[in-house]
Amino acid sequence: MGTNSDNEHIIEMEQLFARILKAQDAWQSDKTGKSEEYLKLQSNVRRLEEYYESPLWKRDFERDERGEIPKDIARGVLSEDGIYNMLEENREILATIVGSNKIAVVFPGIGYHSDKPLLYYSRKLAREAGYIIVEITYEFPHKPGDIKENAGRMKNAFEIAAEQATEQLSPLKLDQCGDVLFIGKSIGTAVAAYYNEQNKTGARQIVFTPVPQTFDLLMAGNALASQYDDKTTGASSGSENSDFDRSIVLHGGSGSDHDRPIVFHGSADPWCDTKLAVDRCKELGLPLYITDNANHSLEMGSVLTDIANLQTILGTVSDYIKDPYSVDSL
Repeated sequence: MGTNSDNEHIIEMEQLFARILKAQDAWQSDKTGKSEEYLKLQSNVRRLEEYYESPLWKRDFERDERGEIPKDIARGVLSEDGIYNMLEENREILATIVGSNKIAVVFPGIGYHSDKPLLYYSRKLAREAGYIIVEITYEFPHKPGDIKENAGRMKNAFEIAAEQATEQLSPLKLDQCGDVLFIGKSIGTAVAAYYNEQNKTGARQIVFTPVPQTFDLLMAGNALASQYDDKTTGASSGSENSDFDRSIVLHGGSGSDHDRPIVFHGSADPWCDTKLAVDRCKELGLPLYITDNANHSLEMGSVLTDIANLQTILGTVSDYIKDPYSVDSL
């Protein structure tokens, strides 16, 4: 019959399988109210799909056929059509959600997760405006302090985040959605811009405290294409990571017809020089909102001052969500 350890993964997969089937039933009964909740289960769907496509599932299926799995272990996950039918229904549900709704994707920073003020309240504003929220998560080998001013680790962190974001977003096919909003923070702004160009999602982008590389990705292929011809020797406005910038931009391909992003920067941000932010936003015609003496979190250390500044920032975010051309460029 095999040991318990031989069957623990089957029990785990069966629990995920049952949870997703239940969520699919719930979505069918309430397509509007359950869409955001359903999207949160996609990491579990991916795990089941990976299991289904692995040699391990085939081995478990054959063990079950031989009667080697205890009868008291639920194993609908091992039925020949079970996972296949669930995956097919998942694709249909995702197509319906994306095709009939507005989608906002939150790209957090390395140490600035989506429950911190800028992303938390921007996410709520987007939801109030009728967007379904998708939150990206990353797993990094380095801490934020170990990445800052280290071009190699910054590049590695970007590549990791871009790969993980792509894995999480690819099933959604956002290029088929009529209204996509990306909300990024720090390195998440670079990942959002890169994903937008790679997948032609046409997303509007809220850019909180960008890293220098973000600017080279925001308009890659259109506004920035001329900067990377044979006459170009590096990224403009003093970027210290020109090799990284250029390779990512060239890989990004042609630009898309997305609305212009809006950028928020703190003048005391140690991750991005203010002159660079001003010059690049002027160059690209992007709205730039600077909070004087604010750090990489757009905070100054005084609670009441930070709350007042946050209200101003979020007021601009709210205007942009409603109409991206209601805000002025530099």
